[in-house]
Amino acid sequence: MVDDFQVEYYDSNKRFVPKQDWMKKATEDDADYWEKETELSKVKQQTFKVNLDIAKRRFNQTGGLFIIQFILKKDYFDLDLLRLSLLSFKLVLYSADKNEILLHLRCSAG
Repeated sequence: MVDDFQVEYYDSNKRFVPKQDWMKKATEDDADYWEKETELSKVKQQTFKVNLDIAKRRFNQTGGLFIIQFILKKDYFDLDLLRLSLLSFKLVLYSADKNEILLHLRCSAG
């Protein structure tokens, strides 16, 4: 999301998709951009799956709700180029009945 507009999308269909016309135009000079983003997202998806499986084993959980949230911030350079940087990372593990928070990990940059 940039200014409350969805910019791109990736889900279990395993395909990265631009959601705004300006994003399509901004990447049209790089024919492989969306394919590269799709491949990177597949790797990230597998990494998250492995890490969540490890966390579930460590907390002896076979079910429950697992939430990973990334919050991005905008930084502007002197040239008015937009850069998105990781501001914080949050991982919340709930018990299978969702009544207990087992782990709440938050890492913030800066």
